[in-house]
Amino acid sequence: MRQHQYLSKFAVTPKLFTGTKLKGIEMKALKKTVVTKPLTAKAVVLQLDKLHTQREQFEVTIQARSNEKLYEICGLIYAQYCSVKDDKKLLKEIVEVMKKHFEDRGQRIQSNSSILGLFVRYVFNGKRQAMHIYTRALQFLLGEGVKPENAATFIVKKGGIDECFKARTPSVAQTSKQDKIK
Repeated sequence: MRQHQYLSKFAVTPKLFTGTKLKGIEMKALKKTVVTKPLTAKAVVLQLDKLHTQREQFEVTIQARSNEKLYEICGLIYAQYCSVKDDKKLLKEIVEVMKKHFEDRGQRIQSNSSILGLFVRYVFNGKRQAMHIYTRALQFLLGEGVKPENAATFIVKKGGIDECFKARTPSVAQTSKQDKIK
């Protein structure tokens, strides 16, 4: 059976790949990009106009839903943290369990990591920069006194995670570092 060249490094045939379910997610083969050499500048611009329209549709539909889901997940992390933040004994137990999971994943934890940051890292298990932004955005929500049930809506109204991240006030340590640099 012939394999598509864009799937060849995964050694998966299109028949096996298309329609396969992995952890409840339907897997579909990517469309092959076919570009024919345009004959005129106008033809290129016309194709770019079509791509522009497709990108706008993507932003309004798929990306918007994706961001909403991200805000929902961040709101749920925030709610979990808020539900336990005042119980120091329970927080200590939670941190110990999370530390064990991080060790099992082969990850280290810095001593200056915030507990909210550990919650974010535990859920997202991703890139440091993204986790830093998500944590700081949720810290902004804490500072604003946002109720857990309103967290996702607050993030949307504020303009997204990045806007919440930008809106936070710098810590005293950050401010003193900035003063030293000047």
